[in-house]
Amino acid sequence: MPRATFALCASVCLGLPALPASVSAAGVGGVTRISDREEQRSCDYATRQGSATERRSHAAACDRVRFSSARSLGQPPPVTYQNPVYDFSFPDPGVLQSGASDYYAYATGSGFPVLHSTDLVHWESLGEALPTRPSWVVPTGDSHPWAPSVLRSPSACPGTQSPGCYLLYYTGLSGLHSPATHCVAVAWSPTPAGPFNDLGPIQAAGGTVDGSGRPAGCGDDAGYSNIDPAPFVDSNGDSYLYLTANRRCDTPTTADCPLAPTISVVPLTGDLMRSVAPRTPLLAGTAGTWEHESGQPPKVENPWTEKRGSTYYLFYSGGDYRGAYGMGYATASSPTGPFARAPTNPILRQTADVLSPGGGSVTKGPGGGDWMVYHGRAGSYTAPRTLRIDPLLWQSDGSVTVAGPTTGPQPSSTQAVDTPAAPPPQLAPTPLTTRPTPDQINAALAADLTVIARHLRRLGIGNLVRRRGFMARALDALLAGTFSATLTGARRRPGGALRVVLAKGSRSVSRAGRYALRVKLTRRGKRLLLGDRLAKVALVIRFRDIFGRTATQRTSIELRK
Repeated sequence: MPRATFALCASVCLGLPALPASVSAAGVGGVTRISDREEQRSCDYATRQGSATERRSHAAACDRVRFSSARSLGQPPPVTYQNPVYDFSFPDPGVLQSGASDYYAYATGSGFPVLHSTDLVHWESLGEALPTRPSWVVPTGDSHPWAPSVLRSPSACPGTQSPGCYLLYYTGLSGLHSPATHCVAVAWSPTPAGPFNDLGPIQAAGGTVDGSGRPAGCGDDAGYSNIDPAPFVDSNGDSYLYLTANRRCDTPTTADCPLAPTISVVPLTGDLMRSVAPRTPLLAGTAGTWEHESGQPPKVENPWTEKRGSTYYLFYSGGDYRGAYGMGYATASSPTGPFARAPTNPILRQTADVLSPGGGSVTKGPGGGDWMVYHGRAGSYTAPRTLRIDPLLWQSDGSVTVAGPTTGPQPSSTQAVDTPAAPPPQLAPTPLTTRPTPDQINAALAADLTVIARHLRRLGIGNLVRRRGFMARALDALLAGTFSATLTGARRRPGGALRVVLAKGSRSVSRAGRYALRVKLTRRGKRLLLGDRLAKVALVIRFRDIFGRTATQRTSIELRK
């Protein structure tokens, strides 16, 4: 069944003011929550190392995150939200949180679409996590790119010295095994936005396979066709991968086994890329309940694990995603069970306005409190599954509820308490009256200069001369200001150097809420660049914000002939 998950990034790739570094909170969520500083280091490394193609790809991904985060600079947080928060197809979301208020999201679909948000309410596309079809999946047709989720490892990526590694767990339809089977695979990237490098289906640490030649990510003699991976790191550092094994085999066989979806858990090695022990079945679908859609076998899938105190909460979806889907949970005192279903299931069920809600994951909101991030349809069972959020409320008796699915305007904050609090009043949005701080402006300008300098380096002297100028990459109008620039160089001559202006007439050109910096070369500048082959120039950018305050930033750019 098509699945999706999604994860997010932050202002760290931007060079915006970073929050204090925090230790990844193992065991607090379904995926490790990462700090802004860790993510900044990842972007810095990825844009300096690897092949030219890899550097360009990672630089573009980090730039897209920067642009997305910059839109929220100086803006008040949203007071309300209204579902869907992303009105395009984005099934089965799973969240990676970075810092206090940045998120990545990955979804089912070709290449695994990625979104970014700073508030869980406004989302922007970052492209695809795995744009190249993996070699192990079927070569043509639908490869079933389902249910990706991401975890950060503190170790370096394979074959690199990266400061940590982001691991993408995903589902694909294998073209290598018979009977046909789904497999859970892993890919890696030095940055959370990707692109990711595929390692194929997850292998056992000892390299063992089952009687049909399937590695651990694809199945075992007791069950196979694995989908919907969701990693979890416990408070003691042990790591696990929760998934659904679609087929159950009563005895080892090389023939087809019956469809009987069963949520299972696989312990992982320290590198988080291989299994260290066999799969443990946890929950199978129950006939005659909300997990059982008429005409289909009972189904439970898309697990997501949270730990609260000493209790493990296993959230999951049930029923058929093309029908009255829903979500429930089960609890245990151990990550490997046994798990007991909650008597209040399902905690998320369809309404007349929201059909097939499910495929959810849990994350902390920017203002605290937990949120269920899930998908739902509007109108019919063939409508797209769009992205939705609603508060997850922990009751004093240990039970859990979801305040949804909602459709109209809702308060965008919830409190991290053990009993549901009264909804905060819906206040009118606060206009932007507070001036951004000098540090915010300077950090934003420094980040913009990085983008402009990178663009100039790629143009080279030859292109600058032919064009008689350049248009720097479009920048987000962070503070609705205007840019101008001066480009200078040093003419080499006997006895010293003469500093000359290479370009003038520069200005910022507004383009639908973004600015492009246009710089025109002088005739003298053209001659100097062409004849003297100047290798270094100084770029000075002046910025004027909406409050009339000015700031100046300088950078030195190495150009190549």
